[in-house]
Amino acid sequence: MSFLPYQNLKANIDNKWNQILKDHSKEINCKSGCHSCCHPELTIGLVEALAIFQAFQKDPTLLENCLENEKKNPFQNQRCRFLSEQGSCLIYDVRPVVCATHGAPILIEIEEPKAQKATKNQTAKKANTTKNSPKSNVQDQVFLDCCHLNFTQGIKVQQGEWFNQETLSIILNLLNQHFLKDQETIRIPLKPSAFVNQPILASYLPQFEGNEEQS
Repeated sequence: MSFLPYQNLKANIDNKWNQILKDHSKEINCKSGCHSCCHPELTIGLVEALAIFQAFQKDPTLLENCLENEKKNPFQNQRCRFLSEQGSCLIYDVRPVVCATHGAPILIEIEEPKAQKATKNQTAKKANTTKNSPKSNVQDQVFLDCCHLNFTQGIKVQQGEWFNQETLSIILNLLNQHFLKDQETIRIPLKPSAFVNQPILASYLPQFEGNEEQS
Protein backbone atom coordinates (compact mmCIF):
# COMPACT_ATOMS: atom_id res chain seq x y z
CA MET A 1 0.00 0.00 0.00
CA SER A 2 1.46 3.35 -1.01
CA PHE A 3 -0.94 6.27 -0.48
CA LEU A 4 0.28 7.37 2.95
CA PRO A 5 -2.92 9.04 4.28
CA TYR A 6 -4.93 5.88 3.62
CA GLN A 7 -2.13 3.72 4.98
CA ASN A 8 -2.14 5.78 8.19
CA LEU A 9 -5.93 5.56 8.46
CA LYS A 10 -5.85 1.77 8.25
CA ALA A 11 -3.00 1.58 10.78
CA ASN A 12 -4.88 3.81 13.24
CA ILE A 13 -8.01 1.67 12.84
CA ASP A 14 -6.05 -1.53 13.47
CA ASN A 15 -4.35 -0.06 16.55
CA LYS A 16 -7.60 1.21 18.04
CA TRP A 17 -9.46 -2.04 17.32
CA ASN A 18 -6.65 -4.06 18.91
CA GLN A 19 -6.91 -1.91 22.05
CA ILE A 20 -10.69 -2.38 22.17
CA LEU A 21 -10.19 -6.13 21.79
CA LYS A 22 -7.69 -6.09 24.65
CA ASP A 23 -9.94 -4.07 26.95
CA HIS A 24 -13.12 -6.01 26.16
CA SER A 25 -11.92 -9.52 25.38
CA LYS A 26 -14.76 -11.09 27.38
CA GLU A 27 -17.45 -9.19 25.45
CA ILE A 28 -16.04 -9.65 21.95
CA ASN A 29 -16.40 -12.99 20.18
CA CYS A 30 -14.62 -12.15 16.90
CA LYS A 31 -12.37 -15.03 15.85
CA SER A 32 -10.90 -16.71 12.81
CA GLY A 33 -13.60 -18.41 10.77
CA CYS A 34 -16.41 -16.16 11.98
CA HIS A 35 -17.94 -14.36 9.00
CA SER A 36 -21.34 -13.08 10.13
CA CYS A 37 -20.34 -9.57 9.09
CA CYS A 38 -19.02 -10.49 5.62
CA HIS A 39 -22.04 -9.30 3.70
CA PRO A 40 -22.25 -9.69 -0.08
CA GLU A 41 -22.90 -7.00 -2.70
CA LEU A 42 -20.85 -4.25 -1.03
CA THR A 43 -19.18 -1.52 -3.04
CA ILE A 44 -16.09 0.53 -2.18
CA GLY A 45 -14.64 3.88 -3.21
CA LEU A 46 -11.63 4.59 -5.39
CA VAL A 47 -8.88 4.64 -2.75
CA GLU A 48 -9.88 1.36 -1.16
CA ALA A 49 -10.27 -0.24 -4.59
CA LEU A 50 -6.80 0.98 -5.57
CA ALA A 51 -5.28 -0.64 -2.49
CA ILE A 52 -6.78 -3.99 -3.51
CA PHE A 53 -5.93 -3.49 -7.18
CA GLN A 54 -2.33 -2.72 -6.27
CA ALA A 55 -2.10 -5.94 -4.23
CA PHE A 56 -3.29 -7.90 -7.27
CA GLN A 57 -0.76 -6.18 -9.53
CA LYS A 58 2.04 -7.09 -7.17
CA ASP A 59 0.82 -10.66 -6.71
CA PRO A 60 -1.14 -11.98 -9.73
CA THR A 61 -1.43 -15.35 -8.01
CA LEU A 62 -3.53 -13.71 -5.31
CA LEU A 63 -5.99 -12.51 -7.94
CA GLU A 64 -6.07 -15.96 -9.54
CA ASN A 65 -6.90 -17.56 -6.18
CA CYS A 66 -9.61 -14.99 -5.51
CA LEU A 67 -11.16 -15.52 -8.95
CA GLU A 68 -11.13 -19.28 -8.45
CA ASN A 69 -12.80 -18.85 -5.07
CA GLU A 70 -15.43 -16.58 -6.60
CA LYS A 71 -16.11 -19.22 -9.25
CA LYS A 72 -16.58 -21.91 -6.58
CA ASN A 73 -18.95 -19.59 -4.72
CA PRO A 74 -18.66 -21.55 -1.43
CA PHE A 75 -21.37 -19.54 0.33
CA GLN A 76 -23.84 -19.41 -2.57
CA ASN A 77 -23.84 -15.60 -2.82
CA GLN A 78 -24.65 -15.22 0.89
CA ARG A 79 -21.22 -13.91 1.85
CA CYS A 80 -18.50 -11.65 0.45
CA ARG A 81 -16.88 -13.06 -2.70
CA PHE A 82 -13.45 -12.67 -1.08
CA LEU A 83 -14.37 -15.07 1.72
CA SER A 84 -12.66 -18.45 1.38
CA GLU A 85 -14.33 -21.80 1.93
CA GLN A 86 -12.61 -21.92 5.34
CA GLY A 87 -14.21 -18.62 6.29
CA SER A 88 -11.11 -16.43 6.04
CA CYS A 89 -10.63 -13.19 4.11
CA LEU A 90 -8.42 -13.67 1.05
CA ILE A 91 -7.48 -9.97 0.99
CA TYR A 92 -7.23 -9.42 4.74
CA ASP A 93 -4.20 -7.10 4.59
CA VAL A 94 -5.96 -4.71 2.20
CA ARG A 95 -9.55 -5.22 3.32
CA PRO A 96 -11.69 -2.06 3.21
CA VAL A 97 -12.39 0.14 6.23
CA VAL A 98 -15.93 -1.20 6.62
CA CYS A 99 -14.44 -4.69 7.04
CA ALA A 100 -11.62 -3.55 9.31
CA THR A 101 -14.10 -2.01 11.76
CA HIS A 102 -16.67 -4.81 11.75
CA GLY A 103 -17.33 -6.22 15.20
CA ALA A 104 -16.26 -3.07 17.02
CA PRO A 105 -18.75 -0.62 18.54
CA ILE A 106 -19.82 1.87 15.85
CA LEU A 107 -21.23 5.29 16.65
CA ILE A 108 -24.11 5.90 14.25
CA GLU A 109 -25.97 9.15 13.76
CA ILE A 110 -29.18 9.15 11.77
CA GLU A 111 -30.05 12.70 10.82
CA GLU A 112 -33.72 13.31 10.40
CA PRO A 113 -34.65 15.01 7.07
CA LYS A 114 -35.21 18.75 7.44
CA ALA A 115 -38.65 18.53 5.84
CA GLN A 116 -39.68 15.87 8.34
CA LYS A 117 -38.32 17.95 11.21
CA ALA A 118 -40.27 21.00 10.00
CA THR A 119 -43.48 18.97 9.80
CA LYS A 120 -42.97 17.67 13.34
CA ASN A 121 -42.26 21.18 14.60
CA GLN A 122 -45.44 22.53 13.01
CA THR A 123 -47.48 19.65 14.44
CA ALA A 124 -46.01 20.29 17.89
CA LYS A 125 -46.94 24.00 17.73
CA LYS A 126 -50.52 23.26 16.67
CA ALA A 127 -50.94 20.78 19.50
CA ASN A 128 -49.35 23.19 21.99
CA THR A 129 -46.96 20.46 23.11
CA THR A 130 -43.64 21.19 24.73
CA LYS A 131 -40.36 20.63 22.89
CA ASN A 132 -39.47 17.80 25.24
CA SER A 133 -42.72 15.95 24.66
CA PRO A 134 -42.18 12.47 23.16
CA LYS A 135 -44.57 13.36 20.35
CA SER A 136 -42.59 16.43 19.37
CA ASN A 137 -39.06 15.14 19.90
CA VAL A 138 -37.15 15.98 16.71
CA GLN A 139 -33.64 15.18 17.88
CA ASP A 140 -31.37 13.15 15.61
CA GLN A 141 -30.78 9.53 16.57
CA VAL A 142 -27.28 8.79 17.91
CA PHE A 143 -26.49 5.31 19.15
CA LEU A 144 -23.82 2.62 19.37
CA ASP A 145 -24.15 -0.55 17.36
CA CYS A 146 -22.03 -3.65 16.78
CA CYS A 147 -22.18 -7.25 15.62
CA HIS A 148 -24.99 -9.14 17.35
CA LEU A 149 -22.44 -11.71 18.56
CA ASN A 150 -20.52 -9.09 20.55
CA PHE A 151 -21.52 -7.18 23.70
CA THR A 152 -24.57 -9.41 24.10
CA GLN A 153 -25.31 -7.86 27.52
CA GLY A 154 -25.20 -4.32 26.16
CA ILE A 155 -22.44 -2.09 24.78
CA LYS A 156 -20.71 -0.74 27.87
CA VAL A 157 -17.53 1.03 26.81
CA GLN A 158 -15.54 4.09 27.80
CA GLN A 159 -15.73 7.39 25.94
CA GLY A 160 -14.14 7.02 22.52
CA GLU A 161 -13.98 3.22 22.53
CA TRP A 162 -15.82 3.11 19.25
CA PHE A 163 -15.50 4.10 15.61
CA ASN A 164 -17.50 7.07 14.40
CA GLN A 165 -19.23 6.03 11.17
CA GLU A 166 -19.70 9.60 9.94
CA THR A 167 -16.08 10.56 10.63
CA LEU A 168 -14.74 7.54 8.74
CA SER A 169 -17.05 8.29 5.80
CA ILE A 170 -15.88 11.90 5.67
CA ILE A 171 -12.21 10.88 5.73
CA LEU A 172 -12.70 8.32 2.96
CA ASN A 173 -14.58 10.86 0.85
CA LEU A 174 -11.75 13.37 1.27
CA LEU A 175 -9.16 10.75 0.30
CA ASN A 176 -11.18 9.80 -2.75
CA GLN A 177 -11.54 13.44 -3.80
CA HIS A 178 -7.76 13.80 -3.60
CA PHE A 179 -7.71 11.73 -6.79
CA LEU A 180 -11.10 12.51 -8.31
CA LYS A 181 -10.76 16.31 -8.10
CA ASP A 182 -14.54 16.87 -7.83
CA GLN A 183 -15.27 14.39 -10.58
CA GLU A 184 -18.08 11.89 -10.26
CA THR A 185 -17.82 9.35 -7.45
CA ILE A 186 -16.43 5.95 -8.42
CA ARG A 187 -17.78 2.82 -6.74
CA ILE A 188 -16.31 -0.63 -7.37
CA PRO A 189 -18.13 -3.88 -6.45
CA LEU A 190 -16.28 -5.78 -3.74
CA LYS A 191 -15.67 -8.98 -5.70
CA PRO A 192 -12.60 -10.38 -7.52
CA SER A 193 -14.03 -10.20 -11.04
CA ALA A 194 -14.53 -6.43 -10.65
CA PHE A 195 -10.73 -6.02 -10.58
CA VAL A 196 -10.09 -7.75 -13.91
CA ASN A 197 -9.41 -5.48 -16.92
CA GLN A 198 -10.06 -2.32 -14.94
CA PRO A 199 -8.80 0.62 -17.02
CA ILE A 200 -10.11 3.17 -14.50
CA LEU A 201 -8.12 1.68 -11.62
CA ALA A 202 -5.09 1.17 -13.87
CA SER A 203 -5.16 4.86 -14.82
CA TYR A 204 -5.16 6.01 -11.18
CA LEU A 205 -2.66 3.45 -9.88
CA PRO A 206 0.55 5.40 -10.75
CA GLN A 207 -0.74 8.42 -8.83
CA PHE A 208 -1.75 6.20 -5.91
CA GLU A 209 1.71 4.62 -5.76
CA GLY A 210 3.52 7.92 -6.24
CA ASN A 211 1.92 9.63 -3.25
CA GLU A 212 4.04 7.79 -0.71
CA GLU A 213 6.94 10.18 -1.19
CA GLN A 214 4.80 13.26 -1.88
CA SER A 215 2.67 12.99 1.29
